[in-house]
Amino acid sequence: MEVREKRMAQQDTFQIALEHHRAGRVRQAAAGYREVLERDPAHADANLWMGVLAFQAGRPGQAVPLLERAAAARPDDPATWHNLAMARLRAGLHDAAIEDGLQRVMQRGADVGR
Repeated sequence: MEVREKRMAQQDTFQIALEHHRAGRVRQAAAGYREVLERDPAHADANLWMGVLAFQAGRPGQAVPLLERAAAARPDDPATWHNLAMARLRAGLHDAAIEDGLQRVMQRGADVGR
């Protein structure tokens, strides 16, 4: 399979997983996200949604590293940072959640002032 075909197949796998997630089929969604992450551990969308899924399942400790990888890949995405902050708060990582939140707000303020 060519590189482009592999990327397209991976994107298809991700999209199917996301549709399972939206429909409430969490086991199928998790399996799809895991498949994508096995091939590409840095896949921002798969890390984000697998993290959201873990958080929704009451496992914030598992969600945090996934959401950290997603946030590192998307430093300007406020929704990703919000999800990370919420997972950190639920995991008892209050200082990290507050520090990141304040840094993001200050960064956004500096960006707006330019």
